Amino acid sequence: MFARKFVVGLGFVATAPIAMLIIVLRPLIQIKFVRVGASRIGELALVELYLSWKSVGLREARSWDLVYLVPPISNTQLAVMIKRHTTVAPFPSAIHTIYRCIRIFNQSQFHTTRIMGDGNSFSVITRRSTQLMFSPAELRRGMQLLKEIGLPPEARWVCIHNRDQEYLSRTLPESDHAFGGSWSYHKYRNFPVGDLRLASEELVKRGYFVLRMGSMVAEPFRADNPMVVDYSSHRLRSDFADIYLLANCELYLGSDSGIFSVPAVFRKPFAFVNSANFEIHATTYNWNPTPFLIKRAYHRSKQRFLCLQEMYMAGLNEIDGVKFDNLCKINNVEMVNNTPDEIRDVLTEIIDRINGNWHPDPVDEKLQSCFWGTIRRYGHSSNKTDGQARIGASFLRTHQYLLG
Repeated sequence: MFARKFVVGLGFVATAPIAMLIIVLRPLIQIKFVRVGASRIGELALVELYLSWKSVGLREARSWDLVYLVPPISNTQLAVMIKRHTTVAPFPSAIHTIYRCIRIFNQSQFHTTRIMGDGNSFSVITRRSTQLMFSPAELRRGMQLLKEIGLPPEARWVCIHNRDQEYLSRTLPESDHAFGGSWSYHKYRNFPVGDLRLASEELVKRGYFVLRMGSMVAEPFRADNPMVVDYSSHRLRSDFADIYLLANCELYLGSDSGIFSVPAVFRKPFAFVNSANFEIHATTYNWNPTPFLIKRAYHRSKQRFLCLQEMYMAGLNEIDGVKFDNLCKINNVEMVNNTPDEIRDVLTEIIDRINGNWHPDPVDEKLQSCFWGTIRRYGHSSNKTDGQARIGASFLRTHQYLLG
């Protein structure tokens, strides 16, 4: 421990002159640090948002962004694509030490550029085309991949994903980001892959192939139908295949884990099921018209489910994972997963909407209005604007108690 602190201290001493120079040069050129936590695929994919905002000229003219990827790299294909479109600084550890040194000398965020910016950063997806692109050679490689997996050239596929503890436990067991040395506080977001089986069967009936995604998973997804592929356990699974399949799918259906960011930034429809944070759909994702499902909060002492107003009163609109987990314990609340039938029903609605076969019911529209009205009434001030987000129609029809 002493040796590590000594090395860190030495690094600060060595980089302090560079940090001071950057601060002194600020009137002439504004050097900003763009830190990308590359160990998580979600943050790595969100570099696309930074590139998109930069392409519309919303970055300061007299600034120079220093992009660096903090290892380990969760997906090498994404890293390659990022490096095609922006200069990525070498020696990320040294760059990060300089940045931390600047923060000691200057407490403001002036020298920081966040890849997401504010809560509306995702909205750039609706305004700009994708910046990250596959090369012609990669596109040919992707077509060969489909053939080897067993998908015909004209195939349409949906990527599904369930969140579990496997990836974090195996890749970042001792990470400084883990609260108390454990990732257990994220367990409220998990659900079993078997809950996606009915939705997968419905997709096959409609002519879609189904690919279960994930680089490390706790359990296999067994299916007898050849149109359902447990890609996460497939011999052809690779960093390239992960990105190609997610970037070219018809739909992503699954958890709110970072993997969803890949189809999102490639402008593909994405739908969350078992979303624990309901308010985020009124802020960060309020532009996304694809219906979603939320987990319900069961109060053990009261032996009933809480309505939205009660969830707000209990603080269950909290987005921070550690705080949310503690609030559930304090309020004696258990977050309950969506049923396989609920997931299949919202999937049916989504596919019908995508194909132009959905006919809205006036009753459903009224329930939607009540749901979002409640969120605007009790949510943060940033939720006052209307968006395109929709909660699943059948789910809301069944659980009208949520409206109070």
